Amino acid sequence: TGAFAKRWDILKLLHKYVSRRALLNIVTNESHERIYLGWRAATLILSDLVFEIPMKNAVSLSNKFNIVAICSFSPDEPVNDIIEAARDLSEFTFYITGDYNRASPYLTKQKPDNVYFTGFLPDQEYYDLLHASDLIMVLVNKENTMQQGAYEAVSIKKPMVLSNTKVLKEIYKKGTVFVDNNKESIKMGILKMRENYDLYKKEIETLFKERKLLLEQKIQYLSNLINIV
Repeated sequence: TGAFAKRWDILKLLHKYVSRRALLNIVTNESHERIYLGWRAATLILSDLVFEIPMKNAVSLSNKFNIVAICSFSPDEPVNDIIEAARDLSEFTFYITGDYNRASPYLTKQKPDNVYFTGFLPDQEYYDLLHASDLIMVLVNKENTMQQGAYEAVSIKKPMVLSNTKVLKEIYKKGTVFVDNNKESIKMGILKMRENYDLYKKEIETLFKERKLLLEQKIQYLSNLINIV
C-alpha cells in the first residue's frame, strides 16, 4: 500500500542518515558495499567467516560419491530440481538435510532410491555428516543471499556446488562450481565437480587458508579501531 511504501521510504532515509554517521558499517558483500559507498558511508566487508568445526563421530555413508544438499525446505530453495537431478545420477548418493515435513508429501514420496532425507539434525550430527561427504551443495533462488552452509563447507574444506548468483561468485572464487537452479544445470555442475574433484579439493583447502588469514586481519583491524575510539 501507499502508506506502507511511505513508511519504508522513511526508514531507508533513517538508515542512510545513521550509516553516514557511523564509524564503520559492516556488510557481507561488494554489492551491499556499493550502496553504502554511494551514501558516503565507511564500510568493511566481512564475508570471510571460517570456523573450527571438529568431527566427533565418523559417519558411514554409501560407497558412491556422496553429496550433502543443505536445505531448510524454504520456498527459495530448488529442492525439487535437486531431486530430479539425482534421479538421473544414480552413481551419486544425495543426503538432503532439514525438516522435510515442510515439503509436500509428493516430493518426499516420489524420491529416487539414491536420495535420503536426514531430517533436522542436532549440530554435531550435522557437522559429522558434512565431514563424511564428498561434496556440499547449497542452492537458493534469491540474489544477494549469503549462505551459512557455504561458510560451513569452507570451514570443513569440502568443495561446493552453489547457485550462480553475483554475490556468491564474488566471494567463492575457488573450490566451487556454480549452477543455475534447474535440473540440467545441477546435473552438469555435479558431473563437472566429480571430473575435476582433486583440483576442486585442493582449491577449497587453499580458500580456507586465505579466508582464515583474511578474517584474522579484519578482526585485528576492528579491534584496533575499537581501541582507538
